[in-house]
Amino acid sequence: MSIITLSLPSTNPSFFSSSPKPFKFNPKSSSQLSPTPSSLSKTSGVIIIGAGLAGLAAATHLNSQNIPFLLLESSDAVGGRVRTDIVDGFRLDRGFQIFITAYPEAQKLLNYQSLNLQKFYSGAKIFYDGKFHTVADPLRHFLDSAKSLTNPIGSIFDKLLIGTTRIGVLTKSDEQILTSEEVPTIDLLKKLGFSDSIITRFFRPFFGGIFFDPELQTTSRLFDFIFKCLALGENTLPVNGISAIPEQLAARLPSDSILLNTKAVSIDFGGSESPRVRLHNGDVLDSELGVIVAVEEPTLPKLLPGRKNPVPKKPLRRMARQTRHWFRYH
Repeated sequence: MSIITLSLPSTNPSFFSSSPKPFKFNPKSSSQLSPTPSSLSKTSGVIIIGAGLAGLAAATHLNSQNIPFLLLESSDAVGGRVRTDIVDGFRLDRGFQIFITAYPEAQKLLNYQSLNLQKFYSGAKIFYDGKFHTVADPLRHFLDSAKSLTNPIGSIFDKLLIGTTRIGVLTKSDEQILTSEEVPTIDLLKKLGFSDSIITRFFRPFFGGIFFDPELQTTSRLFDFIFKCLALGENTLPVNGISAIPEQLAARLPSDSILLNTKAVSIDFGGSESPRVRLHNGDVLDSELGVIVAVEEPTLPKLLPGRKNPVPKKPLRRMARQTRHWFRYH
């Protein structure tokens, strides 16, 4: 049996909001697919568990190769954590969401034009010592960047060092970045010479939010990858909310290939040549080619009962909030 693992970076789900008046929170998904069919084929080529971005991307690749599959999703819509609700006529993304246009896989899979992407300012406003200070992209907002050289969000040297770090990641291919020697991001920043002040006031809140990791123990590979994407692409959101991304992927798949409200409870290997997936309603689905697991990592032990450490422990915190596994028998 071989296992291939792919993990995706994600953004911080926490956000601050204030409302002038209370309202009843009665969210509705911005888009719903067809409900689970009453008649369900018990056998499929590949079974994908989880219709988040990883599961949808896997389904897209399988579909392009004319490989039959079923995509199982326990909730009422695709997207996983990438969802948008409609509340009192307003579109509310679940958590802090942003889409960077330079993600290589996204460029292959998505139609940016139809998403009608809305751009954000290329920089950050940081509240410190009673007021906001700007940290701006020098290539896109040169004047703002020059004005920020003397603000208290790091030293002048720190800001020049951001520029040299940017050049460094831009000279590397994605393959070089993702196979390079890795250390925790905090160690990389200190090794590069960044001061404690800019690490505390900029890198921890900004990249800590992206990584779900305020201690910046995430691998330096992911830091370099995201830093490169930020340099090459725009920070955006689809006009209809972040859920437009998974909805676009799902719309290209066969309508009967996505089963919503269908929870997988275990993957059984037994004595068969390929794994079987047991559902919450007692049904069992047979896979002829294999199973792709595209769920949050804590869910894996439940899906693989009796298997110790289904995901090998790593010394560094990797791109592992969402993980995809392919199980195949030879």
